[in-house]
Amino acid sequence: MSQSIYSEQSIQNLYAKSTLVKDKDIQEYVDTIQENKIIIMNNDNHFIFGCNIWNIASVYKILDMKRVEHKTNVGEIPICLCKGYYDSNIFLQLNPIEEKLYHILIRKFWPGNVNIMVRAKKIVESCLLYNDTYLCMHSPKNKYVKKILEKTNINMITFRACARGTSPNIYYEDVQAQYGSNDIPICSKDHTVVSGIDTTTILINNNTIYLLQRGTLPFRMIQEELERNQKEIDITIMFQKEPLLQKKYNFSKPIYTLQLANIEFDTNHTQVIQEIKHKTNTLLSSVILIDYKYIHHTLKDKVMGYINISEQGNIDEWMQELYQVLHSIEKKKDTELKQCTKIYLTDIDFVVEGEHYSKDIINMLTKKQKIVIPSLFVE
Repeated sequence: MSQSIYSEQSIQNLYAKSTLVKDKDIQEYVDTIQENKIIIMNNDNHFIFGCNIWNIASVYKILDMKRVEHKTNVGEIPICLCKGYYDSNIFLQLNPIEEKLYHILIRKFWPGNVNIMVRAKKIVESCLLYNDTYLCMHSPKNKYVKKILEKTNINMITFRACARGTSPNIYYEDVQAQYGSNDIPICSKDHTVVSGIDTTTILINNNTIYLLQRGTLPFRMIQEELERNQKEIDITIMFQKEPLLQKKYNFSKPIYTLQLANIEFDTNHTQVIQEIKHKTNTLLSSVILIDYKYIHHTLKDKVMGYINISEQGNIDEWMQELYQVLHSIEKKKDTELKQCTKIYLTDIDFVVEGEHYSKDIINMLTKKQKIVIPSLFVE
């Protein structure tokens, strides 16, 4: 009998520590949505506004709070949050090919890191559409948002943005300071930072899949999944990359271009060489090194963080690694990463043919800032 009691208590303790979201934890947000009001959610990559998709007054209030004057601003794409295939179809006007493509993709990648733009029915308000035609659908994997959708049974609308424009790191305190006085419930805990990169966004139009925005899900994985299911589709699928959505990368620390130069000394300068070598190694121990073309891989044990983004790699893959390291600087406040002083990017002298996107990122990151460290001092 005592063993039975012990087991029951153990199960209760495990449940209390589990990741399951209890109804009482989200009831405030459920009530707010059902009353056609606004909430702010911590949804994986961003703090996002959310409201009942049918309540246009709340939609315009969100846009006003975000200071969006033009309701079709390409930087403020409306995103419909749904539970999955069936409730998302309420809004969609798909032909047979589009429906097959759509079903294959969400069956594989939802809930997950992909937005899918599809042709909307006329019942959808024009301010919620992209290019007056497409509605951007997303099934979130965030446990709180999923529970809100489940409890309310209402599709919600949000926008691709956050309290700091497009900054990838957003703190709960910043959101609370900016919007707390509006009596909007904020679905998060104190001292929470949300770090991430944009969600992969694609558009389905007839038999063509367009990549509109790169994100955590590589476009090639979408291609591979559809090619594996080609038998379900009666027509050849086309893939195109259309960077229609603008992306901005703003980090809390500047990124400098690192160049290593050779400087020769004679034997009479041994003491000077040792002193500068020591200071150089001390400097490198507090930096993140983003190494293009694997030029300075010998330094990876000397720096705080090392990322190899060689031209042989896939940009979708190294972008994920890059962001993980960059965001860990802000996220892990109580570790040595807090002492990171600079982020270096090795000097770039060419861009892989066809990968113009990498050149845009490099230009955005470096902003023409450079630092020269003699190679002699990092041996």
